[in-house]
Amino acid sequence: MSATIVVPSDAPATKLLAIAREQAEIVSVAAHSDERRLAAEALARETGKALIPPYDDRAVIIGQGTVGFELLQQLKDMTSVVVPVGGGGLISGVAAALKAARPAVQVVGVEPEYATDARESFLSGHLVHWGPERVGRTFADGVRTQSLGELGYEHVSRLVDDMVAVSEQEIESALVALLESRLIVEPAGALSLAAIETGKVAAPGAVAVISGGNASTELLGSLVERVARAQASGAKGIVTDQHQRPRLTK
Repeated sequence: MSATIVVPSDAPATKLLAIAREQAEIVSVAAHSDERRLAAEALARETGKALIPPYDDRAVIIGQGTVGFELLQQLKDMTSVVVPVGGGGLISGVAAALKAARPAVQVVGVEPEYATDARESFLSGHLVHWGPERVGRTFADGVRTQSLGELGYEHVSRLVDDMVAVSEQEIESALVALLESRLIVEPAGALSLAAIETGKVAAPGAVAVISGGNASTELLGSLVERVARAQASGAKGIVTDQHQRPRLTK
């Protein structure tokens, strides 16, 4: 079975290499969510291939809901679940599963401060779009979507309890904590832990959904170097004290 993957022009090399290893064709377009969608739709018409949207699709959201289902099976004492938010597919599925079975569990979305279009939509009561130059400021490339999908917005506005934002430095600190726990996670996947580490979501009973492992060796190497320099100089910034962090369980 052949696949064609439409990616933004600023997609990290590590993700492109992962796609290439699966022998899929890569089509690169401008770093604009609408342009990627239109390009994918055009390719589907031209080739007759099935179009699989990244997040704004009922089947995709149902699939993401299995994360919430597994949490319900495994964790009886959770009080909140924190989910990274880009286009909204993951948090939509998780929230739908949790609220259907255990509505008291709080569902909290988290975005980078440089890309809070979903939080703005959540607070304003209408779907908000940001330009690619705004969301492109964050190094968490997995959540550089310019808006929630329409289905995502419906779920977020109806089922999500809160939306918070974390800084680039706070994301880096969470990445370091994960790396020290031998977990390779890309920046977007560390958002949920960053929200808990910083107290934006209360830690007791909180579950961090950590999604995405496409972290480049360059990024991880630079983080290790910065932590080493911070420890050597006694400087503050990236949190390196294990006692300041919530416990991580694999």
